[in-house]
Amino acid sequence: MKLKLTVLAFLAVLLISSLSAAALTSLSIDRTVESGTVLADTNANVAVKFAAGTGYASVLSESADGKVAFDLSKLLVNSANGFNTDAQFQIGTALLPVFVLTNNSDDAVTVALSGATGGLVLVGSASVASGASANYYFTIDSTGIAKSTAIGGTIQVR
Repeated sequence: MKLKLTVLAFLAVLLISSLSAAALTSLSIDRTVESGTVLADTNANVAVKFAAGTGYASVLSESADGKVAFDLSKLLVNSANGFNTDAQFQIGTALLPVFVLTNNSDDAVTVALSGATGGLVLVGSASVASGASANYYFTIDSTGIAKSTAIGGTIQVR
């Protein structure tokens, strides 16, 4: 009787082990990403939307990977010469902006120009409330800046 009980216990352990192993081998994990969250681009269905202002469509571009860029030299008659040195420029105005930023997210965002070179300044609201839009334009003060200095910067939306 003792041998029969031991054999039954052993079979029960084997059966439970085989069921556990079978369950483990049937486990699968799908690691593909069907969609993601885009934080900022030119599409209206994202958290932050960039749109070119009237007359400034040529300066706004979006790369294949979703990066938005502004090329202000496209506004120059002869872009090979660049912007004049020791001069002040204003590109756009508060009423006729270079771009409009729309915040479709649930939270306010801050907008800033970082790493600016060549006297470039972004003018507009430092923050945009949820559901609101704000107009932005640029000024350039090249006074005292070497002609070889690139004019540029990175617009940060956080």
